Amino acid sequence: MSNPPPKKPRDLLHITSSPTDPLRVTLATSPQDSTLQSTTETTITLLTTLFSSTRVHKDRFIYALAGCLFTPTSPTPFGGSKTKPGYISFHGQTPAHLLHYILKNAYKVHYTIRQSKSLKLVVSSVNRVLDLHMAGRKDELDELMLKG
Repeated sequence: MSNPPPKKPRDLLHITSSPTDPLRVTLATSPQDSTLQSTTETTITLLTTLFSSTRVHKDRFIYALAGCLFTPTSPTPFGGSKTKPGYISFHGQTPAHLLHYILKNAYKVHYTIRQSKSLKLVVSSVNRVLDLHMAGRKDELDELMLKG
């Protein structure tokens, strides 16, 4: 009995602008020469630009994004128990540090174990936050922001 052929590694993904809606993001296959650092920095620029394109301060969106991500049922690296929540290793002091932490750790999980759950959660959460803003659902957005 022969061993099955090794599994082909999954393509690395990155967050990019949606081709159909300028106020949404999606996942796409990363270029072959992508690094964790370059992908993280490119995505930070993308999200900062996207959040800044609204009339709301981008920090509100970053905190609301954190409110979506850091729940006990979220995948690694965001979820966790009450005694060891996903944000326990965050030591930054600004919303920009928080955005960097979120993206760097989501990509690190993806690059290390080829799991895309965390990236998919970031994409759906960014889109959710922007959808709430565009729909004028300020109370729900404020609630997420306070959680973050």
